[in-house]
Amino acid sequence: MNETVNAILMNLSFFVMAAITLGGALGVVLVRKIFHSALFLVLSFMGVAGLYILLEAEFIAGVQVMVYVADIAVLILFAVMLTPHKLEAEHASAGNQQRWWALVAVVVFFVLLLLPLFMPFFTLSVSPLGLTPTQPVAWTLSPANPLADPITELGKALMGPYMLPFEVLGVILLAILVGAVFVGRDLDPAEE
Repeated sequence: MNETVNAILMNLSFFVMAAITLGGALGVVLVRKIFHSALFLVLSFMGVAGLYILLEAEFIAGVQVMVYVADIAVLILFAVMLTPHKLEAEHASAGNQQRWWALVAVVVFFVLLLLPLFMPFFTLSVSPLGLTPTQPVAWTLSPANPLADPITELGKALMGPYMLPFEVLGVILLAILVGAVFVGRDLDPAEE
């Protein structure tokens, strides 16, 4: 009885997190204002972090929140707030064309979603003798033992051989933010 309740709660949690992720992704592409689109992107990132928690990957969920929600999304929001939005009026007239592309994207999504259901009927591979049915892949387990503490090993790697790329990434993100400030500032001829 208790395992059944846990399974139901896990499934319900998965569908809630998937709905948050997909709802945020839909909000990114459907809203008109770019600032609201960036906020929906943050919501979608949070849904992905929730899915990582459901997969019992708490460290990856934390990295997802720190890197994507806290850093990248804030960087996008700064870039959006600091740049002029003169092109929004030009893009408003392209709404009819966007509807056709949205329809194409939805059709491709559902074809890819339903493709695994029909794969047993179409699984053929090319062999030297012609078309033959493919055999299921037998996945073998590795005899290697997993790391005792993967977070400690990751920390050692980030502060060891990968320290320079890690710091360079921080400098690049800072340069992007400073560039957004310079691009977004409003220069009046009287101020120069």
